[in-house]
Amino acid sequence: QVGLQQTSLRISFRTYESLLPQSTIFVVAPLGMDFGPAGGYCTRLTDQQIDAVFTEFNEILATKSPTRLPDYISCRVFDSQRLVLTNTEAVRGGRPLVPGPIYEFIVESMTNPQSTPEINLWRIEAYTETEFEKEVWAIDGYLIKPELTETSVASSNPATGLFTTFTFTMRTVTRVKDQGSIRIISPRSDYYFGPRLPSAVAEVDLRSPLPPKAGESPARLPAGTLVPCTVMPPPTLDCTSVLEFDPCIEKEIALAYQAQHPNVPKQDISGIEALCVALTSRCEQGLFNEMFECTSTVGTAAGIGEVERGTEMELILAPNVQIKEGALFEILVTGYNTRTKPLRLVDAENVQYWHFMTRQADSAKTILDEQSRVVGFTLLGVVYVELISPAVPTVSTADNAVQVQIRLETEVQPPAALRLEYPIAFSKEAALEGSAISTGETFPRKTVIRHNENIIEIETQDEPLVRNTLLELTVILTNPSISPAPEENIWRFTTIQLDTTVGSQNQDCNYDVPGFRIFGSFRAPGPKVEPGIVSPAVKNIIGVWFVLESGDLPRTPTTSSFMRIYMPPGYTPEPDCGGRDFSLQYTARADIGTEFLFPTTNTYNGLPLGTYCETRIEDGEHFVELTIDGLLEYGFNYAFMFAIRNAELDPAPEENYFLFETRVNDVILHLARQVPSFELEVLRTAVVTPQDTTSQQGVGSTSEYHPIRFDLQSDKYIDGGSQIKITAPQGFLFTCRQKRSYIFEPTDGPDVRKPGSTLVCDEFNVADPLAATTCPNQLPITCQEMLGQQNVILLQIDGGQALQPNTDFAILLMVMNPEFTPQPNSWRFDVLGPLGQHVDVRDHVQGFDITGTVETTLIADFAYRGQKNRLTVVFLPATIMNQADEGNELVLEAPAEEMYVFPRNCTGFSLDYSSSRFREEQEASFRHYVFPPPGTECLGNDNNTVVIRFPTGAGLLRSNYSLMVDVINPTLPTNSSSASWMFQTRVRNSEIFKIVDANRSVEGFALSELENNQMEGEEGSASSLGLVAVAAFVLCSVRS
Repeated sequence: QVGLQQTSLRISFRTYESLLPQSTIFVVAPLGMDFGPAGGYCTRLTDQQIDAVFTEFNEILATKSPTRLPDYISCRVFDSQRLVLTNTEAVRGGRPLVPGPIYEFIVESMTNPQSTPEINLWRIEAYTETEFEKEVWAIDGYLIKPELTETSVASSNPATGLFTTFTFTMRTVTRVKDQGSIRIISPRSDYYFGPRLPSAVAEVDLRSPLPPKAGESPARLPAGTLVPCTVMPPPTLDCTSVLEFDPCIEKEIALAYQAQHPNVPKQDISGIEALCVALTSRCEQGLFNEMFECTSTVGTAAGIGEVERGTEMELILAPNVQIKEGALFEILVTGYNTRTKPLRLVDAENVQYWHFMTRQADSAKTILDEQSRVVGFTLLGVVYVELISPAVPTVSTADNAVQVQIRLETEVQPPAALRLEYPIAFSKEAALEGSAISTGETFPRKTVIRHNENIIEIETQDEPLVRNTLLELTVILTNPSISPAPEENIWRFTTIQLDTTVGSQNQDCNYDVPGFRIFGSFRAPGPKVEPGIVSPAVKNIIGVWFVLESGDLPRTPTTSSFMRIYMPPGYTPEPDCGGRDFSLQYTARADIGTEFLFPTTNTYNGLPLGTYCETRIEDGEHFVELTIDGLLEYGFNYAFMFAIRNAELDPAPEENYFLFETRVNDVILHLARQVPSFELEVLRTAVVTPQDTTSQQGVGSTSEYHPIRFDLQSDKYIDGGSQIKITAPQGFLFTCRQKRSYIFEPTDGPDVRKPGSTLVCDEFNVADPLAATTCPNQLPITCQEMLGQQNVILLQIDGGQALQPNTDFAILLMVMNPEFTPQPNSWRFDVLGPLGQHVDVRDHVQGFDITGTVETTLIADFAYRGQKNRLTVVFLPATIMNQADEGNELVLEAPAEEMYVFPRNCTGFSLDYSSSRFREEQEASFRHYVFPPPGTECLGNDNNTVVIRFPTGAGLLRSNYSLMVDVINPTLPTNSSSASWMFQTRVRNSEIFKIVDANRSVEGFALSELENNQMEGEEGSASSLGLVAVAAFVLCSVRS
């Protein structure tokens, strides 16, 4: 039931009257059916063969066998559309064909029309004894699937597993309307349709003269993977003979209607006419990707007991696009051949047949035309190319010795030949003899070499071309002025068995071998890149100077010329190359603090007018691309400027280079791989020293600003009017209400003075951190808070005050801490010139940890002036003191102005848990538990501070503690009730000083004057109180 195919028929009929001798029955087929030449027999099968055919039909139709026609009824072809059955009995005494039974007969061979006839009716006309002269019956015929014709598959590179361009050809029978599709199924699952797959060998490096090895087939994608594919038209395409567009059809219908009805108002067809023109234009331009949507599905290999499913490709027609009926349709699609080379082109199981079909756009994707037995192409072995290496990879070079190494998959018996075809751009003007080509030791010893233009043939008559052996040859070529385009820079290899009896046969091939590349150069010592600013992570306007050495960079109507400059790692071009900062000329820029940095003995040319610069990124590489609108001549000095963003850190020395390229139509012409970059410079010193690290919220916090000192040093000249921008981590709040800055003497080296040195300026005045000190020089500054950025402050140096390089200076600012330690916890310092340009910078300066607040209550036992006073400090740390830290300490500090004194011998010292229950729990949990741990020291110093130091390996949990220690109250009247005490937990050793928790606003107590009689009364009253207490206890006991 396939169009244009031969088929066998079983025809059944029954008459109502007898068919007399010499009478006939005609079987009339629908138009297009072909029974063959007139006079032929319906069948020439033997009775046994006919029985087998009937049995087959009975199995198909699941019916019992009707009555076969008697032997005296003959069946012959009357004409191509009719059969005639004749009762051959004699008129006198002959037997009739009796009515009643259902008779059947076989037509051995009949050719179907291409598709189901429009009037699909079969007729039987029987000239029986009926009074109406003949009996006539009609019945619907069977449906015929139209078969695609002129189907073929070709491969541009027919070696197993290699990348190729498939050419699919078919002639349609039925029109395929928009949103319909073409489905193509390959014979094997490892055929692939789509772009190139990642290779197991190195990818193509366009900046290397050496191409990668060629011949290995990459791994296929997992079964069922959907892959977009690209559809290309054939080189010679008559678009309108294949495709038709709905708007064009509607336009023709509208014009025909208007011609037939001239009196009817004309319809406006300008819209569909414009769409028709647009679609036709795209088709004629070969934009098949706009005509079709191509998707392939990776096939499934055969498992145990499973059938292999070939890779499928589906082309869906775009809206308004149709394929005409009867059109010879041809498309090109890239992909990979199967990696399995069959023994025969078509084997007995049909596994090498391709399957084509066209389908409707309905949900069932009904098949329109089909061809399931499309013969594929002959697959060859592979020529593996191990090396193509030029001795001289520079442009415009004669006598370039190119070394070629290959391996063959198939051994080629003599007479045999190797054909090599290289890009025509490398060919010499005249044909060369064999002297320009030499072969290695593994080649046959006796060869005939022919070299004509870009084709080399090496023929051997006596020895084979062996397989799996490295074959080496050298050919002398002439380098052109620029490498060929990638699609043209292809080498082709073929091995041929020369046999005069059956003709030459190709054995192995590889027609997809990338060739070597050649490059021009820039004249030494350039190119050069000079920075305007060498600070990290800031905008930097760089100057570029170069001289072309190997030829011009042309600009013609048919070529596009570019220059690319690739950044070192971490550097990025500014958008649009800096916008206004991009300049075709290089000049000194006062606003960025640079002078003319290139040799003044040269005359510098700017880039041609109309050149524009774009910022781009490809494969993770940042670069600028300049589209050159004019000719760049070799030997001329060119210089220009554009803006980049410096890296945060210097790249590794082996990576800290710019890369320069010029390109013509995406082919590299001039190349400089390692153009030296510059080293970044930062503020030599940036130190942050806080006075208070306590969280701004919590019990005991004053929520006030406190001073932070910033020590800075730059090796740059900082002019008057410059600005210092300080950016704190998020959460810090600056204020300009109080500030002070100082200048120190310059230091001689990178080691700078740290807070805590001998200068008086390095010490905080606790009472007034911003009070005048004995520091030698003050630095006049103006402070500006940043609106909406409370963690940023801007300080401007007085216009008449400049700082020489390597000058130490310090700034004190009032800052409020955040609630918690910020993340990230780093500060940034920017030194900006008077015009806003960066002079110096330092980022990622480590900040300090925000400490918690220790809840503290201070209780005085004897609050009289000049007397020893037993203090009880009840405290709850916010943070544990880690026992792994060495030097855990508790510090109690009285107000300095009050003149409290803690004795050196720490009389009255004790430390314990405030809750006896907590102590019992700890003792129950840990054997031999002792608190405070042995070795705990109380250190007084006959001043206002006492320190309790824990031994190594001891710390504090987060619990309530009670500390008791004696203090000598001051003798003079004080304001003790309002002065605040300080209590803190800290870690202090030779390597670290860290405040863990602190409370700098512990409420003090009021002192009273103690008279002599009060002291006696105190002693007497104590005894009396004791008696009263005892008496009260006794009385209570009695009453109870």
